Amino acid sequence: MVQRAAPPAAAQLLDKVVVPRMALRVIDRAIQAHGGAGLSDDFPLAAAWAHARTIRLADRPDEVHREAVAKLELASTP
Repeated sequence: MVQRAAPPAAAQLLDKVVVPRMALRVIDRAIQAHGGAGLSDDFPLAAAWAHARTIRLADRPDEVHREAVAKLELASTP
């Protein structure tokens, strides 16, 4: 089967899911690397994590974007 690129709208919706999740993973790993200090006021990691988590919900939950991508993919299937 030939792989086709996702429609531009679907790619944008996928970015809205993937990028905030990856940011949370990176910040979480940084917090883990710093141990207990990662949650203290000595580093801005706790605030960054809270901000990244808020961004995930501000533009609708991931499930809404995934559902929209699924609808676009099904509509473009011959």
